Amino acid sequence: MKKTETNELVQSQLYRYRLLCDMVSSLETQREEILTMATKITPNLSPEPGGGSGTGRKVENWAIKLAEIDEKIDEQINSFAEVADEVMTLISLMPESPSKAVVYDRYIVGMSFDKIAREHNYSISHIYLLHRKGLETLSEIMSGI
Repeated sequence: MKKTETNELVQSQLYRYRLLCDMVSSLETQREEILTMATKITPNLSPEPGGGSGTGRKVENWAIKLAEIDEKIDEQINSFAEVADEVMTLISLMPESPSKAVVYDRYIVGMSFDKIAREHNYSISHIYLLHRKGLETLSEIMSGI
């Protein structure tokens, strides 16, 4: 496999980690929104049989939606845990270096290259160079595993 293909494979695995983080976060936000909507439903009780406002069905529908979101979150968290373990293991095998910090900030923390450059006090071009070196190091580590 060519060096660039290996780098792309490493990078796709790192981006997969980031994507799963974002998906879990999005699902948790949806869950909170559904929970908020469900708790705003107030029943209109009537002493007459069948005379309520029908909010029981609405609450049931929200509960079903909440259960579906919880199931999706659990599935995503399981996928995320597997990928996170692989990615964190790979990064932990990198020698301590500025390129390791760039890879960590980019993929684990989710920072933009601009923000990484500001945080580490490097030029953006130097961050790109460190990023490329970090991907090459990870490629070498993966080929040795």
